[in-house]
Amino acid sequence: MNMKIVVCDDDQMSLEQIKELLLAYGREKEKRMEIHTYMSAEELQAALEEGDQTEIDLLLLDIVLEGKNGIELAEAIRSKNKDMPIVFVTSSTEFALKAYHVRAVRYLLKPLQTEAVYEMLDFVIAHLLTRKDKIFEVNTKKGCVNINYSEIVHVENVARRMWVTLKNGKAYQSVGIRDSFEKQVAGLLQEENFIQPHKSYVVNLDYVSSYTTSMLHMDNDSDIPISRRNSQEVKQRYLKYLTLR
Repeated sequence: MNMKIVVCDDDQMSLEQIKELLLAYGREKEKRMEIHTYMSAEELQAALEEGDQTEIDLLLLDIVLEGKNGIELAEAIRSKNKDMPIVFVTSSTEFALKAYHVRAVRYLLKPLQTEAVYEMLDFVIAHLLTRKDKIFEVNTKKGCVNINYSEIVHVENVARRMWVTLKNGKAYQSVGIRDSFEKQVAGLLQEENFIQPHKSYVVNLDYVSSYTTSMLHMDNDSDIPISRRNSQEVKQRYLKYLTLR
């Protein structure tokens, strides 16, 4: 497996330490690490705007940077890319809450410990990067459409037809389904970020902006009902999901 990793830290010694830990992990796990380093938020942001952010597998950011800090840069990135795994590396714990709001995968304290870095990489590879290869097939009147799991906001069952809504605003309607809705979405529900809050809906927790006991509000402004029967499980799954993020 080839991992493209971007690291931004304005301290040369820290940058070299992070890079060496990443390369050591790659040698031990037999994974090729393609590492790009930057020493300022401005330099990194310019590079990201010129390139394709979807090709980056992991972004490690120092929080305390000259000019625009790591949190501000992460917020700008999140406005365009909700899926990129972001890890903050810092010598202070004061920004931990803000890191949570931009959905940071981990918050690592300097000086970095080998065990913490390796655990973070294990998590990213096992729980995030594996999603890239998974495809959800939808049979429409115009033919079969293959959709990446990560693109799906929610799936709705309407009159034995599935409506699959994507993060880019597109929606695909399937032809009539012969199997049950549960069988059609069984693959999605095996993933930790997909839940079934109601018998007619499957939701990707990556796109939930807020939660109540009766409703999930999505990033696209849609509201998904939570049935009484599923409310306790949805609560537990949602809280578990937040801790993993």
